[in-house]
Amino acid sequence: MMKQGTQDRDERRDKTMQSRLTWGNEHIQLEFTWGSAQPVFCSAISADGVELGLDGAIPVVEILCSHTERWHVSDRLVHTEIGAALRYRSHITYHQQLANGVEVDVLVLSLAAEDYQIEADLTLTLPSECAMFRAETAVYNRGRQDIAVESVTSWCSTIGAGSHCGEVKEAEARQGNSAWATAWSVIEGQFDWLAEGRWQERKLTDLFPALSNDMTGRYPRGSYHVSSSSTWSTAAAAPMFMLEASPRFDALTEQLRQMADGQIKSAGQFAESRTRLTAGTECQDQGGPVWVAQIEHSGPWRWEIGDLGTDGYFALAGPNQLNHSWMHILAPEESFTSVPVSVGIAANRYAAMRELTTYRRNMRERGSKKAYPRVIFNDYMNTINGDPTTAALMPLVQAAGEVGCDVFVMDCGWYADDGDWWDTVGQWIPSRWRFPGKNGLREVTDAIRRAGMIPGLWIEPDVVGVNSPIAHTLPDSAFLQRSGRRIVEQGRYQFDFRSDVTQQYMRQAVERLIADFDIGYFKFDYNVTAGVGTDYQADSLGDGLLEHVRAYYHWLSALRQDHPELMIENCASGGMRQDFGVTSRTDVQSTSDQQDWRLYPPITASAAMLVPPEQAGNWAYPHEHMDRETFAFATSATLLGNFYLSGYINRMEHWQRDMLRQAMDAYRGWIRPLIGQSYPWWPLGLPCWDSDVVAYGLADGRTYVLTVWARQSEREEIVIAPPNFVGEQYQVHTVFPSGPDLSQWDVEVRADGLHIRLPRRCYAARTFAITVKGEDGTFLADTPVC
Repeated sequence: MMKQGTQDRDERRDKTMQSRLTWGNEHIQLEFTWGSAQPVFCSAISADGVELGLDGAIPVVEILCSHTERWHVSDRLVHTEIGAALRYRSHITYHQQLANGVEVDVLVLSLAAEDYQIEADLTLTLPSECAMFRAETAVYNRGRQDIAVESVTSWCSTIGAGSHCGEVKEAEARQGNSAWATAWSVIEGQFDWLAEGRWQERKLTDLFPALSNDMTGRYPRGSYHVSSSSTWSTAAAAPMFMLEASPRFDALTEQLRQMADGQIKSAGQFAESRTRLTAGTECQDQGGPVWVAQIEHSGPWRWEIGDLGTDGYFALAGPNQLNHSWMHILAPEESFTSVPVSVGIAANRYAAMRELTTYRRNMRERGSKKAYPRVIFNDYMNTINGDPTTAALMPLVQAAGEVGCDVFVMDCGWYADDGDWWDTVGQWIPSRWRFPGKNGLREVTDAIRRAGMIPGLWIEPDVVGVNSPIAHTLPDSAFLQRSGRRIVEQGRYQFDFRSDVTQQYMRQAVERLIADFDIGYFKFDYNVTAGVGTDYQADSLGDGLLEHVRAYYHWLSALRQDHPELMIENCASGGMRQDFGVTSRTDVQSTSDQQDWRLYPPITASAAMLVPPEQAGNWAYPHEHMDRETFAFATSATLLGNFYLSGYINRMEHWQRDMLRQAMDAYRGWIRPLIGQSYPWWPLGLPCWDSDVVAYGLADGRTYVLTVWARQSEREEIVIAPPNFVGEQYQVHTVFPSGPDLSQWDVEVRADGLHIRLPRRCYAARTFAITVKGEDGTFLADTPVC
């Protein structure tokens, strides 16, 4: 076992013999440092005018096996013996074009822990257009005995707050007692069914108290970690976070340097001065550097932030033994690859989300060029609610076509001969009782095509109802199992996509629906979870679950490859599975099952934190009993995403249908032409669940589109400034709604921003186009983009 003191002495002695490697592109540069007695660590990162020096407290790869240990007692992902023992062996770099046409640079760092007979390759993939990279770790068993791997990080590094401390004795540096945490906050997302995307900011000083751990001669042990538990990857929290430096970051790090030089003598003196520096810093998007990171996995994951005394660190990983009952046995010469994660850095929150959005567009399997959002109608929410029939659908089909929808989706229930369809799913054959005509369901899909729309169907490819006709015709090996029996959840068995039988069955079902009913759009839903996993032909419960998720990805990718024009929506009881692992392989993300139009704006406004704006299927719920203001409010929920509509259009009055056409015209004219090249923008900050005013926009540099929702607000006015705002260079147009019997929203362009007058004590919304003066001194015309 390597004791902490031994490691520290080795690292200090080795610093005179360090080697360095710099790698990146025109947008981001990373520096790696190592020595003969020191593991490889990320020693510097720069992008977007930001430069951070990072110390060597955390290796780039950490691995825990059952026969090894951490050299410092904790339950962290870091401080593993193997991580400390890994040494640089070699590296390669190359340039390649991905299957989606995107150019990337690749770095492979090859490492070895000879005493443990373990090797590791850290592979970084960097798209040429952005300052964010993907990281994965491959672990190899080079010994003669099996090893049980219990945890593998995909990326870890220090945060950078201690980068100005210089060469300091350990005791002196630890006088700060988590002083580094003063410089940083974490922005993280909380999720729940019907309440997705509730983002919050927490100061790291609230998570990491002063410990006086210098008196023990040891590092702190704790960490702040967030993890998922099963196959609803976003059921409780987001597999993504940002670390934002204080607006006083430079001054704070200068104080850390002064402490290191002895100019500040004690933790108390530092605390007194840092109070002065951080006073009044509650501001939006005015912080210093911002780290942004995500885990690209639809199963269990974990990210953590930890205290090292003089700096902090963060680490990202997939499943592990402690949280997810994951363990993988590596026989001699076998390997295991961790789940992919992505990491970047930028100057502020807006720039960080710009880089993350660019990365997601580049790394989608289809690339950004295929991201052309359609106007979608779905018959479920506040409409048919899973009880479709030919008689119920035909009036909706006609009305949806008349107002201008592009896609008509028949949601659940089309396969069930009665209203209790939940536990009969899985055969995917239309009900003759529901569709009694000569051509059955084809009568409806033909009508959809005649109305100028693409037919869509809901299916749940992960499950088979316990009362489905095929539940007992497929072998047990086709389903997830524990202790020799199929897992049952809410009247459903769950497919195990590791099984060839499962993949073939679901592929044939989808192919049959495409051929028989001319389906061009599928909504893939997922309404139950698999729990901790399966032990059938797996090294552990978590191992079986991980490989099942990867096999589902393989099935989905193969389907997309063979049907390149097929559109696929991802849903899991709304937004319970909206990680980049699955959204990178689908076109649309249903963001929630929330059916209350008054509650949807915060979900809409935060959706772009997890998916590019053009993929966000935010539901609009206008209905025939609404007045003009509430009708416009409900419809506005969907404008700045992938237009997604529900409701009894056929029962609406003429003025209501005209307002829907107006919304679609605004969408096609102003929003759709720029949405795939624009970036999310939150001028009032990410909303709280009960925010009385919610503002969310898209920016492409020349045009900004902004929706403002007033929810029974008492405010008379808000002030909004687009990025890099210069008042006289902007003009504002209301693009939706317009017409009689609507309140007037006055907008005045001043030197400090756009002053928008709000109606009080009501529900009302407006969408504005804000155009910027061009180099020729003229504004874009007061007309749509196309």
